Amino acid sequence: SGSSGNGLRQLDLYANDNLVGTCTYSDIANSTQSCSRSIYGSNYSQGTYVTLKSKATDRYGYTVWSTNNPQLYITSNGSNNNSNYNTTVTLSVSPNQTSFQRNQTFTVTADATDYDGIQTIEIYANNSLLRTCTMGPAIGVGTCSTNVNTSNYSGVNSLPLQAKVTSQGYVTWSNTQYIQLTDSNSNTNTNTNPTQSDVKGTLTISSDADNGYTSGQNITFTANGTDDNGIERIEVYVNADLVKTCYGATTCSYTGGPYTYNSLTYGAKMTDTLGNSIWNGYKTIYKK
Repeated sequence: SGSSGNGLRQLDLYANDNLVGTCTYSDIANSTQSCSRSIYGSNYSQGTYVTLKSKATDRYGYTVWSTNNPQLYITSNGSNNNSNYNTTVTLSVSPNQTSFQRNQTFTVTADATDYDGIQTIEIYANNSLLRTCTMGPAIGVGTCSTNVNTSNYSGVNSLPLQAKVTSQGYVTWSNTQYIQLTDSNSNTNTNTNPTQSDVKGTLTISSDADNGYTSGQNITFTANGTDDNGIERIEVYVNADLVKTCYGATTCSYTGGPYTYNSLTYGAKMTDTLGNSIWNGYKTIYKK
């Protein structure tokens, strides 16, 4: 809990210096507000300590950290990490089409089930977060929807859509659904150079920890692409964050860490010189 004479704007909660929750308020002065999140012992190794901290931010951006920071000792890390994966998540588009003109708007909906409880559903377009729906751990069935304005993707011909579900700290991604975007005058072929037609390329990504990683390990992610149109850039993403961009190269590598999460996701996106993109979806790897 926290309060501020200037007006409390935000409380951030941390476990082992990792942000685990944020609560925002309406800058009410001289009021005490509370913020809570569940911490799952299965996310930490047996025999280790988890230090809890909080940070308060007032309406002017001034921050103060908590001083009485308790430490929790993990006596058992519970069941195997992979046993929680009973999550299902599907994507749908309304109107039910696979192609839209670049001046249209459609709705994308993510439906998820996990009877251990769904914390959040996130919807992504072109690997950018569009909306987060917070469900609460007591809810086992959830739906999240948002509108997509195709005019925001002027350089994209094949728009990838995905949903991410978080349940008890575990993450599950939907299959990637591609929406084709066309210009309103696309029925007129103004391309007089036959060598500039779109030739679909290939993109792969792997890591040196695809068979599992240990807590605190650094991991290298490597993406390889080919495209007869020429590669403009390759982007590498880890846990939905862009971590590396390589321009004009067929290979793009990134080494990050140390990673302590029970699982993490990674993927790659390639854009050719004509502006066409390939997104290969996310892979998930797990801590041993």
